[in-house]
Amino acid sequence: GVMEIVTNIAPIALALIMLGLGLGLTVQDFKRVITTPKDFSVGIICQLMANPKHDFGGVSVATADNVDATTLNPSGLGVNRGNQSVFFIPITDDKKINSVHSAERYGNFGYSLYYQEDDPLFSPYAGSIGIGTSISRNIYLGASWKKQTNVYYYTLKNDSGDKNDSEKYKKQWVENSYNIGFLYRPFNFLSFGNNLSLTEDLDKINWNRMGFAMRPFLKHRLTIGTDAIFYDTKDDNFKYTLHPFVSIEPLNGINISASSTFDDNTFSNVSINIGLNFGHGGAYASSSNSSYGLGFTKYSQQTETVLKIKKKKDHEQYIRMELKGNFIEEKPRDASFLNQIISPTPKGIQLKSWLEEINKLTEDKLVDGLIIDLGNVSAGFAKRNEIRRAFQSFKNAGKKIIVYSEYGISNTNYFLISMADEIYIPEMTGVDLRGLNINVTFFRGLLDTLYIVPEVFRVNYDGKSYKTAGDSFLNKKMSDEMRENYSELFGDLYNVYVDGISEGRNWEKTKTLEIINNGPYIITEDAIDAGLISGSMYPDQFEDYLKKLNDEKNTIIKWNKIDRSDEYTHDWAPKKKDKIAVIYAVGSIMSGESNPGPSGSTIMGDKTIMKAIKSAREDKDVKAIVLRIDSGGGSALASDHMWREIYKTTTEDTSNVKPFIASMSDVAASGGYYIACEADKILADEATITGSIGVIGLRLNFSKLLNKWGITSDTLKFGDNAGFGDASRLISSEDRERIQESINDSYDRFKSRIIAGRENIGEDSDLDKVAMGRVFTGERSTLLDLRLVDELGGLHDAIEAAKQSANISEEVDIIEYPLGKDSLNELKAQFEVDLTPELVDYLPKELKDEWEYLKSIEGFMGENSILIMPYKIEVE
Repeated sequence: GVMEIVTNIAPIALALIMLGLGLGLTVQDFKRVITTPKDFSVGIICQLMANPKHDFGGVSVATADNVDATTLNPSGLGVNRGNQSVFFIPITDDKKINSVHSAERYGNFGYSLYYQEDDPLFSPYAGSIGIGTSISRNIYLGASWKKQTNVYYYTLKNDSGDKNDSEKYKKQWVENSYNIGFLYRPFNFLSFGNNLSLTEDLDKINWNRMGFAMRPFLKHRLTIGTDAIFYDTKDDNFKYTLHPFVSIEPLNGINISASSTFDDNTFSNVSINIGLNFGHGGAYASSSNSSYGLGFTKYSQQTETVLKIKKKKDHEQYIRMELKGNFIEEKPRDASFLNQIISPTPKGIQLKSWLEEINKLTEDKLVDGLIIDLGNVSAGFAKRNEIRRAFQSFKNAGKKIIVYSEYGISNTNYFLISMADEIYIPEMTGVDLRGLNINVTFFRGLLDTLYIVPEVFRVNYDGKSYKTAGDSFLNKKMSDEMRENYSELFGDLYNVYVDGISEGRNWEKTKTLEIINNGPYIITEDAIDAGLISGSMYPDQFEDYLKKLNDEKNTIIKWNKIDRSDEYTHDWAPKKKDKIAVIYAVGSIMSGESNPGPSGSTIMGDKTIMKAIKSAREDKDVKAIVLRIDSGGGSALASDHMWREIYKTTTEDTSNVKPFIASMSDVAASGGYYIACEADKILADEATITGSIGVIGLRLNFSKLLNKWGITSDTLKFGDNAGFGDASRLISSEDRERIQESINDSYDRFKSRIIAGRENIGEDSDLDKVAMGRVFTGERSTLLDLRLVDELGGLHDAIEAAKQSANISEEVDIIEYPLGKDSLNELKAQFEVDLTPELVDYLPKELKDEWEYLKSIEGFMGENSILIMPYKIEVE
C-alpha cells in the first residue's frame, strides 16, 4: 500500500535532501548566521557518525565502539557491533573534491583508508588497521597500526635575493605508529577509555588519550564526558588538551552531539552534529573547518530508525519458504575450498535454528501464514516429528498454511505437512500415502558365495539374543527375536505416524487408518476425493494464485528476505546471562576425532566429545549441559571414555558438578544410550529409537576365500596364546569362549553403568527384561516399568529442563559444542580434499545406504566389543 511505498522511498528521498543541503553549505554560510568561537561546524549525520574526517563519528575514546574504533580506540572493536562501513567524500570550500575517506569493521577487525588525489591504490596517504577483543563482560583490549603521510611546503630564495626568482619546494615523509587501546565499562552509566600511541620503534610515546563518559539518566538518551590528550612538546614537557562532549538522542534514530577543544583556557573547534538513522544504514553530510562532505553508511545490526513506523494490522502477511534439504543437529561446517570446487556438498539445515525461526513466526502477530514450496526432505522420523509439531503449533495459533509440491508428496512428507489448510500438486502426480514398511538387507548369501565367514559374538539368554546388529551377516532372513522386537518398534512408530496425520487433518483415527489402507494415491483426483489435498495446479497456475493473494490486503515475504540480523545494544554493561552448553554427539561412535562437515558428522569421535564436555564443565559461566545424541552406537571403548567424562561432570568433579541433561534425536541406542544413562534426566521424542542395551563382537573371516584362491599361511608362535584371534584361520573354540567372556563382561559393565545412573533401576535381573539388545521408541521407553527415558520432548524442552535444574528463570545464552577448529587447523582444512563422497554419490540410494553401513562396520573390526544398534533404521 501507500505506507509500504513511503517506507521504501523515504530513505532515498532523505538522502537526496541531505545531499543537496550539504552542497549548499559552506563554513562561511554558517559563520554569517551564527556567531562562533574559533572554529564552528554543523553537520547532518547518521546516528553512528560524527566528524568522519578524523574519527568516523567518534567523540571520545570512552564511547568509540562502532566503526570509529578503527582510528579512535581499537579496543572498541572488541564490542559486538557486527559489520559496519562508512564512505565519506570531503568537499573544500571552493567546491573541490581532493580526497575520499572510508572505514570498515568486520566483527573484531577494522581498517580505515584516506586517499588524496593521485594516491596509488595500495598507498593511501593515511590509513590504519586494528583488532580488538573482549577479555571479560565489560573489559576490552585492542591494538592498531597507523600510517600517516606528512607534507610540508616551503620556499627558498635564490642568491639574487629577488623574491620573484625564489623556488617552492615540497617535503613529504611517512610516519608509522602503534596504538594500544583499553576500554572498561563497570556499569551501564559509566565508561573509561584509553588509547596510547607509540612511535614506530616503540621507544617513545607520541601521545596518550584518556577519557570517561557518563549516562546520568535516561539510559543512552544522554551521554556526557570528556577526553584529555597528553603529548610531548619539543622541550620534553607534557602538555594536555581537554575535549568535552555531550550527546543526546531525543527520539529513536535522531542523535544530536556537540564537542569542542579546551586549550590554553580557550574553547575552540566546536562541532555540532545531528544524526539520522535509517535502520541498517544511511547518508550524511558534515562540515568542519574549511571543508564539508557527503557520506554513506551501512551496518549489519538492526538499530532504531527515524523512519520506523509501527505497522498496523490492516493486511495479512505470509512468509514463503522452501522446505527441502537435509536436516542435521549441528551447525553445518564449510567444506574445504578445494572440495567446494571439486566435490561440492549441499549444506545441511540445523534443526535447532530452523525450529527457532518457525517459533518466532508463530509468536509474531504480524505473520498470518506460511506458503511452503515442498521438496525432498531428508530427516529421521524423530526430526520429522519435531518439524511437524512446529507446523502444528503454527496452525494452532490461528495461522494459515498453504503447501505446493511440484513433484507430488511422499509418504513421510505428507506426515510433515498434513495440517496445511491448502495443499496443491500438479496433475500427473499424487500422494504416496501407504503406511510404514521395514526392509532389512541380509548379506549372508553374498558372503557364502564369496567364502567369507561371519564370526559373531553377542549377549544371549538361553541361546536367544535381541542384539541383532550382526544378523544381516549371520542370517538370510529375520530371526524370531528380530521380528518380534521390530514388530513392536514399528507398531509404535506407525501409531505416531497415524496420530500425527489425524491431528493435522482433524480426522478420527479410524478414518485416517482407512485412508492410509486405501493408498497410495497415484491418481491426483483420488487424492482430492480422499481429502488429502485441496486441488491440482501447474506451477504457473500456483504463481498466478499467489499473485492474486498478494494484493492490497496481503503481503508475501520470501524466507530468505527476513531480517535475521542482531539488534544493536546500547548498554555499556549488558546484564550477564547464564550459559547453557549444548553438545552435539552425532554419528557412529569411534576413537579419535569427529568429522563435522556441510552435511553434519558421520563419526562421533570420543576425543572431540570428551574435550567438549570437559570444557563446558570447567567453564564457570556454564550452569548446565545438554548432550544432544543422534547415534546408533559403535566402539565400546570410546563409549566408555565419554561416559567417564560425563560421570566426572555429574558426580566426581565436585568443584564443577552441574546439571547434565541427555536429549535424544532420531537414534540414541546401544553406545548412544550408554553415554546417556549417567545424565540427571533423559528426554526423547516419542519417535526416537533407543535402548539396544547389549554388546556384540563381529569379524568377517577371509581365510576360506584366501584358501580358495590358493593363498595359504604358516605360523610360528612364541607363547601359548600368541595366535589368539589370528584371522588366517577360523576362530577356535578356545578363542570363541574367551571372546564371549569379554562380551559378557562388557555387557555386565554396561548394565552396571545404567543401574548406577538410573535411580529407578535397582537390580541386574530387572534390567535384563528390557536389555539383551531390544530397541524401543522414546514413548515406550517412558512407559516401561524401568523407565529408560524420563520425559518426552525435543531439544528445546531439554534446554528448559536444564534451566530448571540449574534454577534459572531468565533468558540464557546457548553455547554450542564442539567448538570450531583453531585458526591454523582451519586454514589447513581449507586445502584438504576428500573425493569419496563424490564417488559414492554416483551409486543408487539403496546401494549408497548399504555402502555407508558397511563402512561403519569396517571401522569396528579391530574392536573386541561393539555397542551398536541392530541396523540403520529409516522410516520412509
